[in-house]
Amino acid sequence: MFFAASVALGRGDVISSFYFLKFFFLVLDILTCWIIVSTLRRLKLPYKNALLYLWNPLIVIELVGQAHTEVIMVGAFAFTVMLVSRRKYAAGAVSFALAVLGKITILLYAPFLFRKIGWKWALVSLAVVVGAVAPFYYPQLIQNYVGSLQLYFDYFAFNAGIYYALTDVFRWIGLHAAVPVLGSVLGVLAGILVVVLYILTKDSSVRDIMKHGLYAGMIFLLLTTTLHPWYLALIIIALPFVPKVSVMWWGLFAGWSYLAYTVAPPLEHRWLVYLGYGVLLILVAMEMRRFWLKPLIRRRATWKAERILPHIRGKNILDVGAAEGWVGEELRRRRPDWKVFSVDVIRMQRAKIPAVLYDGRDLPFGDRSIDSAYAVFVLHHCRFPDHVVQEVHRVVRNRFIVMESVYQTRMHKRLLEFLDGRVNAFRSNNKMAQPLHFDTIKGWKAQFVSHGFTITSCSMIKSGIHHQALFVLERGENQRH
Repeated sequence: MFFAASVALGRGDVISSFYFLKFFFLVLDILTCWIIVSTLRRLKLPYKNALLYLWNPLIVIELVGQAHTEVIMVGAFAFTVMLVSRRKYAAGAVSFALAVLGKITILLYAPFLFRKIGWKWALVSLAVVVGAVAPFYYPQLIQNYVGSLQLYFDYFAFNAGIYYALTDVFRWIGLHAAVPVLGSVLGVLAGILVVVLYILTKDSSVRDIMKHGLYAGMIFLLLTTTLHPWYLALIIIALPFVPKVSVMWWGLFAGWSYLAYTVAPPLEHRWLVYLGYGVLLILVAMEMRRFWLKPLIRRRATWKAERILPHIRGKNILDVGAAEGWVGEELRRRRPDWKVFSVDVIRMQRAKIPAVLYDGRDLPFGDRSIDSAYAVFVLHHCRFPDHVVQEVHRVVRNRFIVMESVYQTRMHKRLLEFLDGRVNAFRSNNKMAQPLHFDTIKGWKAQFVSHGFTITSCSMIKSGIHHQALFVLERGENQRH
């Protein structure tokens, strides 16, 4: 329809027809932006997120400027999302069919869309697609289409970082025979991963549809053998609903692929492709940290618990600055008869132990009501570490076990501040306080003694870049060491 109207208005002139087509696509893109803003407001999401699509250079240059048909796909799909948010499922199914007719890759959203609105509406979409394609049917249509897909995956290759990396590795280790079928294998792998994604997720909202569809699109585009910049419209349309820095970066560095055309014949710069995809995979890993960070933190918590356990006295234990609380849970797993409580100034608790939020100064426990307490890499985050030490001295009967980062030189201190700040900001989504009070072993000893503790032992448990010390303190009555 768009092409026929452009040719008619251009009166057969190719250049004029092309500009009319770009004008139609510009109008459609503006309408898409209005639809996105309207839907965001209805879903009570920040409507300013629409700028992630509206001002995206890739959308402006590739879809409108170069007149790629993805503009039809994303426009129809945006309209689908708006209709579904208003519970107009029949119209949404028709609109989704139009999106499929614009570009078939939008089908990656289909499993999550129809799981939400009901699979019966998939039949409506299918009927619309079949009805639109039927006039163009010929006996070899399906065979030729499948052959085109096989040709696409097996013989075409452009701007495909993961595919390039695997082919280079296979050639390096001598598996040359695997290279010709690698594209098909990656295509099958992408399909399997999308199915796994479908099984492991639930779609309870429109935003879930966009989030899981975005993930499915990313899987497909990461494993494809050919990735032209405009293909990314498939996932950029989801950005206003699910902002992802990784997708923003992907849209930016995809334009680097045009540097291949600065020479004749075109030649890709592999190092540039690997640089772009390297940063992309790092960003993806950071955004997926909830899948791998928890096991890492729990393993670290086990290591901490093993070093604390031999020094604890009594059965009522307090975890000062517990964060997720995994250390306390590990201690209770090893000593089921212990009662472990935790306190912190921010809510990060994940473990199943009693947790209390407090003001960072006065512990909500009575004098000598706790047998032993411990603080694992906590005191340097406290705004008033000396007051925290004083409060622990008040509430414990027996011991206070402290694990702390220590430094020896000013340069080492600055390095600790940099590393600790970045790691904990990443771990807590910027909730955890930045490091404030690192000290030397001598400095920590003086502080503990000044508040009435006797130092039973002090040992280095780790050296290298991150020096870590373990202090075992006995409660005393204004004793000095």
